[in-house]
Amino acid sequence: MRGSFSPPRPPEGGARNSFLGASHATLALVSLVLVALAAPAVAAAQQPSQAQMQEARTLFERGIQLIDEERWGEALEYLRRSRAIVERPSTVFNIAAALLRLGRPTEGIEALQAFLRIVDRNAEAQRYAEAQQMLTTAQGSVVRLTLTVSPAHARVRVDGTDREGEGPTREILLDPGRRAVEATAPGFDSRTLTVEALPGARETRSITLQAAARAPGATVGRLVISSNVAGAEIIIDGREVGTGRASVDLRPGRHRMEVRAPGYVTLRQVVNAEAGDVANLEAVLERERPGQGSVLTSPIFWTIVGGAVAIGAGVTIGVVALSGESDPYEGSTGVVLEALRRR
Repeated sequence: MRGSFSPPRPPEGGARNSFLGASHATLALVSLVLVALAAPAVAAAQQPSQAQMQEARTLFERGIQLIDEERWGEALEYLRRSRAIVERPSTVFNIAAALLRLGRPTEGIEALQAFLRIVDRNAEAQRYAEAQQMLTTAQGSVVRLTLTVSPAHARVRVDGTDREGEGPTREILLDPGRRAVEATAPGFDSRTLTVEALPGARETRSITLQAAARAPGATVGRLVISSNVAGAEIIIDGREVGTGRASVDLRPGRHRMEVRAPGYVTLRQVVNAEAGDVANLEAVLERERPGQGSVLTSPIFWTIVGGAVAIGAGVTIGVVALSGESDPYEGSTGVVLEALRRR
């Protein structure tokens, strides 16, 4: 049984019977059982060596010892290090239990879902059912935040951690308690709001960012470009500046831009930069179709984030057609995107 890192651990009384702890007394209590399942680890493309397995076992056993001492945060780190070497149901279950005991149900949900995917449901029917019950309770304890954010491409962080999502409305799951929700976007002043909610609450908030003041004496313009394809290469003047999203300072004048990704039609364009200006652009890549060329030729293939937006007196984002241009880099589109000018 030592090959499972540790023998099964029976339930105990006291605080260990509550995976959310006294601070979350409003939630249903679920018995915390620190288990070391006998089921084999999930097969991986490359099996860990004997030395790695021994290291994982040592880390696991240290994590269990720390749990016995109610040192949940330290235990979590040891268990995660063990899991990084080999993915075992027992390790994942105990990680979930530690997260829930620490009052972090959003991460605990992810761990429980991982456990349910890899455990042998038939061999561990009781443990499977217990994990399902824990998952239901954890899902009922998270705070559901509906956040309206402007501009729509702003990045959102919770307690310093990036949250995936895009668009003007985001649905974000939070751990109960006080959380710092920050929105940032290039060319805008960041803003942070505090959300404090009880387990299971539903909250609605909004964040509107204000354009940053134009720096006096600015000598460069800034281009912020994002793509609907996370792995798309963004190239400015022949130099890769980012993948999926990039923010780059440009000297005043015309610059050649390309966005490309395998299986998608390459977008090429010329943009005009002016000192102190900021342009927020989104490149929407289309999948290649049989018979379609590798470079998009439609004159409208840039979606300007936020549409035509006025900032100050008579200053807008616009699309202006050029005539008589012969720059071979801009293909057949003949379109230049003007920068968002902030005076």
